[in-house]
Amino acid sequence: MFIIKLICKGIPKELGPKAATNITDEFRYRSWHADAICRWREDALQLEATSVDSEGRALAEEFSEAISACVVEPFDGAILVEQVVRISDL
Repeated sequence: MFIIKLICKGIPKELGPKAATNITDEFRYRSWHADAICRWREDALQLEATSVDSEGRALAEEFSEAISACVVEPFDGAILVEQVVRISDL
């Protein structure tokens, strides 16, 4: 298992806090990624979750889907894998 942190910049500042709450709620239905929480940090959404996804790609794809569902206004942004840590390494 891995703890994965992703970030997405480019979300309009006025939409960020609400999007973070909605994305956290959305991940409650995606139980294959445990303990998922999305936060609005400065100018970016940050998602942290526990997953079997060793590179963060599957989580990034699902984060993208959740952002699309929760942020209705168009924006230019990208999702980046900020950190992947094997739980046994903690």
